[in-house]
Amino acid sequence: MDLNSTPKEEDENESSFMERLKSAPWKSYCFQKDMIRPRSPYLPRHVYGFHPDIFDAYQNQSFPIVRARDLDGGVKHYSFDELMKMTDCLNSTTFLCYTVLGTLHRGTIHHESGRRDVLVKTWEFFLPFVWQSYHQPTRIHDELNLLRVSEIRSHPNVVNLIGFHCERRLAVVYDYVGGGEPRQLLHHIIPCDNFTWGDRMKVANEMASVLETFHNKGLVHSGVHSKTILLTEDKSAVVYDFGQFSYFKHRETYEEIVKNLYVYDRKYLDGPPWSMRCDIFAFGILLLELINKQQYPDLPLEIWDESIILNYDLKNSAVDYSFNINEKVALRITTLAIDCLKVKLDEQPTIGDIVRELKDLMLHFPPNKLQKISY
Repeated sequence: MDLNSTPKEEDENESSFMERLKSAPWKSYCFQKDMIRPRSPYLPRHVYGFHPDIFDAYQNQSFPIVRARDLDGGVKHYSFDELMKMTDCLNSTTFLCYTVLGTLHRGTIHHESGRRDVLVKTWEFFLPFVWQSYHQPTRIHDELNLLRVSEIRSHPNVVNLIGFHCERRLAVVYDYVGGGEPRQLLHHIIPCDNFTWGDRMKVANEMASVLETFHNKGLVHSGVHSKTILLTEDKSAVVYDFGQFSYFKHRETYEEIVKNLYVYDRKYLDGPPWSMRCDIFAFGILLLELINKQQYPDLPLEIWDESIILNYDLKNSAVDYSFNINEKVALRITTLAIDCLKVKLDEQPTIGDIVRELKDLMLHFPPNKLQKISY
């Protein structure tokens, strides 16, 4: 903080910077060749492409694109050199996974007293351009605000924001999850036999708690997916990506809301709040993955309705037989997951309903299934 400025002036400076970031010229970022992802596992093939001639006008781009500053709450702006140094130039040796709209890298910050392990998430761009490209500056702006909301920042299952970069690229820096060796994505261990029933129910309860915190603040998560959850060494869930949070934050009607990973058909969304019901639907898919050891593809909602929901009724449990769970408990948790997929407002539970049901079900889990086994 400038010792010659008053607290009010400092607040105004931060507010002014955040507005400049939100309206930053997206082309100045996306026309840098190293910011382009030629393909993405999250987007359909018709958005893939690469057109080198489009970069000619931006070869002499001057930096910084947006002159940045540190933010309140101890959130530091790292220079481009610092970002490259901590991630070894964002190369394949530090790469952990693709996010919905970018990449996640492992990083290290060296200082006089030692080292600090971190995670670095970037936003990238796609050619030919799709709607994601135009709103990347808004996304980092919204995430910087989101992760400084006290209830979100203090939640043990949400990443802890410590820094960002916006002068040349768009990136945020989180405290490293769990320490030691890199933790696996939840998606990768869903089918594993040694990922126990107790571990799975712990993740389900933690993710329900995350959604409850968001919804109680009137916020939409829109990133509930086994591919956006990291596990710590004690198998606690940590959310590092927030899907279409930024778009849902700024849209009120169905026509304005960009389709979620799972929700595609207007007929399933016949009343507000659209986006919170998308969260519940996505949680239902996550719960099904956890209890039956299956990794589900991203399917249109009507296909879920026809091929998944109809496979279960009050006499059929979705719980994998290997867990040897009490039949009544298995049917109750199956019913909870399937009810989450019933997107119509009068049929779908609220996040409060889900939290209460999971807590009650925890009382019925056999103690021998709660034993931790390392994977």
